[in-house]
Amino acid sequence: NHKQIHVFVVADGMGGVQGGKVASEMAVELLASKIKAILSLSEDILRTLILDIHKQIYNRSLSDSNLSGMGTTLVGLAFDGAKVYFFNVGDSRLYLVRDSQIRQLTSDHTVVNELLSSGAITQDQARNHPVSHMLTRSLGASAELVVDCFEMTDKPGLGDQFILCSDGLHGMLDKQALLDLR
Repeated sequence: NHKQIHVFVVADGMGGVQGGKVASEMAVELLASKIKAILSLSEDILRTLILDIHKQIYNRSLSDSNLSGMGTTLVGLAFDGAKVYFFNVGDSRLYLVRDSQIRQLTSDHTVVNELLSSGAITQDQARNHPVSHMLTRSLGASAELVVDCFEMTDKPGLGDQFILCSDGLHGMLDKQALLDLR
């Protein structure tokens, strides 16, 4: 939270209880401190901040054997005046609820989502797939990372709601159940 910049995030750690906790806490704390140091946002600025956080988490996992392999998902929504940005790495999600309709704004970075996108499996097969939680991207888990970051072209309107959640929620409830919860 910095003057007109407001950021909301969910980080879901992985790599054992200790590693996941450290990675997710680092992601949130580093993002908060970096946001305080900037005056305005853009897709490139957000992407650069997140990549820097990723490198810090990755380097920490290399320097402490107890944290080896740690990582975290990250999904967020950032408001900078009239501009709204969203970003994600991993399988934590952002949904937009508008006019009693729910729409997922982010794409899951998972093996199953890649199989689904390529047509190799169906939606029904994806639901209970044995590798449903295997991530293809996360902060800190590998040297390289691609961050999805977009400015919302469809600006929020009165009554819009956003849901940020980890797979712990969206894995248990489908979109209709999430919509019914609000």
